[in-house]
Amino acid sequence: RKNGEIVVGRDDGHVFERLQEWGDSLCFAFIEPITTQEATIERYYHVVDGKVSQVAVRDDVRKVWDVMVHDGQVCCLATLTGVSDPVVIVGNALYTIGVPSLCRILDMRLFSAGDKLCVEGMILVMGVAPMSLIWSEFKVMHTFQLAAIQSVITDDDGICCLSLPMADNQVSQIYKGGEVYDLPRDYVPMGNVPMTVADGIIYSALSSTIGGKPVLWKEGHLDTLDINGFLSSVSACKTSVR
Repeated sequence: RKNGEIVVGRDDGHVFERLQEWGDSLCFAFIEPITTQEATIERYYHVVDGKVSQVAVRDDVRKVWDVMVHDGQVCCLATLTGVSDPVVIVGNALYTIGVPSLCRILDMRLFSAGDKLCVEGMILVMGVAPMSLIWSEFKVMHTFQLAAIQSVITDDDGICCLSLPMADNQVSQIYKGGEVYDLPRDYVPMGNVPMTVADGIIYSALSSTIGGKPVLWKEGHLDTLDINGFLSSVSACKTSVR
């Protein structure tokens, strides 16, 4: 829906994770299962401002993880039959995403960072330990051990990631430009937009897990907010220089 009006409707299927802005257009992709007498197959579609186009996939595609537009081209993140590592398909080009050995992929998605095509994902190491990774230009840029990536945003300074710990002795972390910041213990990011960046400064909305007041994290500085409850989102405006 857009402003309450239905843009695209289907009786079955589901949307890939998020909406995407491409220039002045709003884009997203979705999966629609088609059931025949022999089997149920999945068809993939990309939508730009309400115009639906089917995404053609190779015959050897075993699973599609994500579909998005990058630099004007529809890109597909997929696993191929007989190939252990996932690949990004851009037109006729094929790019391999290196995954550590003895790992199983749990989830993956595409995102853009300027002119770079990037991937975020979670894998299971040796069937036991979950690990989240960011790939930039198809190479591993950062790894979060025993953590899930909750949010990824990009700005002029590059990629910022927010992780959620999956072990009691760990804390949430923010990765930005090669640096890692530990968030305070007993606080967690919640909601759909827990982090933002403006003028190169990261902001994160954190809620207490032990009944305290929520706080706003700003590059390591904490501002306690005199309210009860939790923070569901945070936004910041860039400073205008004249």
